[in-house]
Amino acid sequence: MSGLANVWARELVARKRNSGTTPYSGYQTGHNLGYWLTAAGALDTPEADSFFKSLVRQALPDGAWVEVYNPDGEPVPIYGRINRLRPWESGINYEAILRYLTGLQLAPRGRWCLDAHLPSEWTHLQVSNLHAAGACFDLEIERNAGWTLRLAITVEGGENVPPLASEVRFVPLAEEAGPLPRIAAVGPQVPKTTRLLVLTKDGKCRETIRLDKRFRKFRRSETAVWDIAMPFNIADLRKALLDGKRLRVAYLFLDDGVRDADRRTFKDAGFWESEDLKQLFADYEAAGGQVVDANSLEIAPAVGVLHLRLLIVLYTNTFTWKMSDADIANFHQEIAEWISWMDEVAGDRVQLEPDFLQIDRWLPPLQSGPQGGGIYWMGWSDVADDLERRGIPRNFYDSFAVFWAWDRNARKDAHQAYGGAAQGPSDDVQLLGEPNRMSYFGAAVLKDLPDITSKIALHEYLHDIDAMLAVSGHPDWFFSPDDMAKLMDLLLSEQPGAFEVLGYSDSAMKELAEKEAKREASFPWRTQLIYYRWMLERTPKAHFLRVFPHLGYVAPRSRRRLLYHHFILPEGEKAYQIAFDRADAAKLRLTPITLLDKERDKEHVNLERSVWAGAIEPAQEVLRTYAEAELAAPEKTEIVLGAPEQQVQVALHRTGVDASPPVAGATVKGELGEQALEFAEKTDGVYAASLPDLPKREMKLTISATAPALTISPIVVLVHSRPIWSLSLPKKLAAPMCQPKRFDFTIADPSPDAKFTLDAQVVPFENDLTRALTRDGFMGKLAGEPKLLTVGFGNRYSLTLPALPAGTHTLKLRVTREVAGSKVRLVHEFPIEVSSDSVEFVVDRDE
Repeated sequence: MSGLANVWARELVARKRNSGTTPYSGYQTGHNLGYWLTAAGALDTPEADSFFKSLVRQALPDGAWVEVYNPDGEPVPIYGRINRLRPWESGINYEAILRYLTGLQLAPRGRWCLDAHLPSEWTHLQVSNLHAAGACFDLEIERNAGWTLRLAITVEGGENVPPLASEVRFVPLAEEAGPLPRIAAVGPQVPKTTRLLVLTKDGKCRETIRLDKRFRKFRRSETAVWDIAMPFNIADLRKALLDGKRLRVAYLFLDDGVRDADRRTFKDAGFWESEDLKQLFADYEAAGGQVVDANSLEIAPAVGVLHLRLLIVLYTNTFTWKMSDADIANFHQEIAEWISWMDEVAGDRVQLEPDFLQIDRWLPPLQSGPQGGGIYWMGWSDVADDLERRGIPRNFYDSFAVFWAWDRNARKDAHQAYGGAAQGPSDDVQLLGEPNRMSYFGAAVLKDLPDITSKIALHEYLHDIDAMLAVSGHPDWFFSPDDMAKLMDLLLSEQPGAFEVLGYSDSAMKELAEKEAKREASFPWRTQLIYYRWMLERTPKAHFLRVFPHLGYVAPRSRRRLLYHHFILPEGEKAYQIAFDRADAAKLRLTPITLLDKERDKEHVNLERSVWAGAIEPAQEVLRTYAEAELAAPEKTEIVLGAPEQQVQVALHRTGVDASPPVAGATVKGELGEQALEFAEKTDGVYAASLPDLPKREMKLTISATAPALTISPIVVLVHSRPIWSLSLPKKLAAPMCQPKRFDFTIADPSPDAKFTLDAQVVPFENDLTRALTRDGFMGKLAGEPKLLTVGFGNRYSLTLPALPAGTHTLKLRVTREVAGSKVRLVHEFPIEVSSDSVEFVVDRDE
């Protein structure tokens, strides 16, 4: 400890604790505060008391500490979980607490010392079973007047244990430590040959700086790289960049992500927003230095093209349609057409690298992206769990294109919200990665229009490219694919006669654009392709390259020989590969499905090369399969309040194999609101859970299952609860407005032993007008509460409504049913429409 005292000055200990492990970060590991407490106690700093209290507060109720805490002292997850069982942090912290309170530690020359501390609110402390020099003893500490401490030592063990006093001399630490020197902070260094200093978070700088024509020829000795998480401060950075007012390093490059205030960078907003840093940058630029980031690179176009990793996902089976092998083959042909067009038009700027994932599980309505009113569309959050369960890695793909089988004629309530729609990259899209790091679009594969998939994919991916350029610093350069009519004049001013190859004059296109803007006409597909080509070709290649390092990577353009790089498929499914010439098709020994005829649809773009498709043999380097099982349960389950114990059942069976065998021994769980349900196996592959009493409404029950070596997606079941009894209310009462009205109703119950207790309340309709009229005396308040009376025999009741003003009100009947000592309570709510001559109960059936 005396060695530690000679390294850390008192001020430095306090400063390090207040700012976390590293300057400008409040994140710290669970044992850091124990270290600070030990050091502060040994140095007798005034901060030690607060360190002790903070350390105790951080402990969990079970008396342990976790691995990492955030700046507020709260546990944070590491790799998706909070690591709680931590003997490392907990052991260090308990030793720190004991050492601070007792001061018991080994002193130089084999001696021991006691340097006790009591927290400010404490006056007395007893510690038992302390060990030193082979002796076991108890220690009692009391605070005397004048804030001095009295120590009393009791040695245990009788005559066989040497008296502690004869073996051990207790000395204060100050006798051994000597003076505490102020040590200057030592930060990272830069060699004298450095011309470029890089601050990086994840090492992408190696690829990024290669894009800049100023840095490409720098030798390794001329580039220094600092990890942003290194323990340096602004003074260290100033020393590296400047020698007084003279420039030492010509360029400072801020890699993508270094400004993120998180536990990876260990630099919070206070670092980047500090006046000291702003002044440093001003002094650095005044001396001739240049601060560069991804948006200010001077791109050398010859370095290559932007490569984007793309995962294409196909759901083959929804509640509207299950695709056949021929349908799936046609889908791949459509994808090939989209990718081929991108290669032909923009391959010198951007190149897509598709992988393919097929998901065969059945999608019920609740998991097909319901938007309400029989309208569906699947966004990124609808598919995230499925992708993660099938082993799709995080932070790998730059784009996701998700398609699902859809027959819009199968049901009247199965409409698509959009032909397709794109999301991200943006702050609110986090599909298997960080915000602003991936794009998404989703679209239905329509059974009645299978040949428009490539058109939708091209249109939506142009939206994705638009967003990519926006997050990389060029929000206004790339146009929206939806703005063809609005931009027609600009297009024709830059490319007069652009549509004459299709037989359209400039004036005809302007006229068509006016009609399209009024939704009186639409552009033919071939004219849209000319607009899309113009959008891509007028965007400088350098802008595409700037998308990296936000997304993708930069490399030389490669000749596309095959469509897909990798496949992820359910067991037993064929992998359909697309080859772009006969030689590659023959090399792969593809059995041709069809030779795509690009003349089949005059609206499609004509490609010079032929496209061959076929089923490939499984190859470990390109094909990964997964075994899948599927949960099956009714879409809706009804429970009856007051009935004997009720259950929900679910079956689990294998898919992709003959006979779909049941899966036994799985772990099945459910989430119903805030309640967790445990399913027990009744028979092979059939699991059941008891349902609790629920409020009278519909709730979503999410059921999930796990089994070894199987991929199982959760399902959602609607649970509707209703009472075992029913209420019979009149539909309409003739009554003057604002007059009390009495009516009779009955409660029917299958059990003759059921007894009911009721009370009633009317909640009045309110808005600004009724409140003003009531305040000014033009409208009276409710004339009393409803009155309930039991009428005759059985469960017949009479209720007198108070005087109600015109409008919508709510009658609440609180019903308590008791049978054999068991009670069930429920509130029935009935909207009431009050007009000048009647009172109407808005009920569709007997409640």
